[in-house]
Amino acid sequence: MLLCTSCCAKGNLQQDRCVAEDAMKKTMVMFLALQGAWIPAFGDSREQVVPLRNWALVEKLDPGRMIELSGKSGSKLQGRFVRLDSRAICMSSEGRDLEYPRADVAEVYALIRDTSKDGALRGLVIGVAVSLPLSLAAGSGGGIDKSDVPAFFVSGAVLCGAIGTLVGYLGDRHAPDRKLLYRSR
Repeated sequence: MLLCTSCCAKGNLQQDRCVAEDAMKKTMVMFLALQGAWIPAFGDSREQVVPLRNWALVEKLDPGRMIELSGKSGSKLQGRFVRLDSRAICMSSEGRDLEYPRADVAEVYALIRDTSKDGALRGLVIGVAVSLPLSLAAGSGGGIDKSDVPAFFVSGAVLCGAIGTLVGYLGDRHAPDRKLLYRSR
């Protein structure tokens, strides 16, 4: 059993359990539940599904958007989308315009620039949000002296915020940096 300095050291054990230990367990369960609610599932089963030989998503692209094109021969090109016509996809790469025949295209991806800051920020917010109600509940449970509640809240917010930031950053780094728009096979 974890002994806290507020209630256990003073001999205020209630039903042989420490209020601080219960609050920390509840905090961790709530924290993990909220984190798991938005972190994408990991593994190879997250394949992006698009209908075969459907150019609709490519047709909706704004000119200038960064794309990656994979040819059926295995070649890969990156550049800015220019247009899609009935026979070819047109892109600008390394200062020159290219027309790649539609029949030779295996996959088209839209490239996404992500700095992982938004995942870390979400994790921080969730961590602090989880610590707030649980710290207040633990503080009002009778086992913690009212003068210790601010310190209990701050330490819980720092701990949960730091863990949330780390989990959010790692989860965001694992997310794909490109979105599948077209596939021929």
